[in-house]
Amino acid sequence: MVALLLVLGRRKVFGNRAPLPHSIPFVIVGAGILWFGWFGFNAGDGLRADGLAAQALLNTHVAGAAALVVWLFIEWVLTRKATVLGAVTGGVAGLATITPAAGYVSTVSALVIGVLAGAVCHLALRLKDVFKYDDALDVIAVHFVGGVLGTLAVGFFGSREINDSGHDGLFFGGGGALLGHQVVALLAVIGYSFVLTLIIALLIKWTVGLRVDPADEDRMDEVEQGACAYNDDESVTGSTSVRPTAGS
Repeated sequence: MVALLLVLGRRKVFGNRAPLPHSIPFVIVGAGILWFGWFGFNAGDGLRADGLAAQALLNTHVAGAAALVVWLFIEWVLTRKATVLGAVTGGVAGLATITPAAGYVSTVSALVIGVLAGAVCHLALRLKDVFKYDDALDVIAVHFVGGVLGTLAVGFFGSREINDSGHDGLFFGGGGALLGHQVVALLAVIGYSFVLTLIIALLIKWTVGLRVDPADEDRMDEVEQGACAYNDDESVTGSTSVRPTAGS
């Protein structure tokens, strides 16, 4: 994602448009579907239906819920408002963070990881104001930072009592060996992903192009599909796109 941001740059409307979703009800529906689906790849990716799968499912739910509550608490402290969008973002942060550790930590550890996810990812969201990068979906703050935090959490909270195919982490008598392995894995994956994504993005940019004309950013539906979602949309005022007649 960072590589793509470097190649794409900011949108023309960056900083001038409130980062609000198209529909809050759709956000809630989508978040519910996403949360349910998360059980599938955290609890189901081992292709087994046993106690370990159940532990991973429980950890996923607990961490997501904990991060959601912490995110709302921070919002309330800072703004005296707890928002639906904040709840969804916090929940996804918890789900993303627990994913590397879901099948290797206890439920209490998952709760702690969820609390950390809500606080750390909310803090990471403030980086947008510092570095002024255009991340419309907050992928860096939620998924990247959450993923890094969750991967490191395995090194701290991993427990062979939960999964005998794993190793004990720093907090469970395993020393720093597992944490060291997790750090090396993180650096390797981040480096590989950044370099390959950067190369692919540059190749696309230099050949077929990677982004639309900035002049078209406010009317993408009309430009790409020849229609607009709402006839009274201010962004398409004066549009010449064809509208259906009463008899059509």
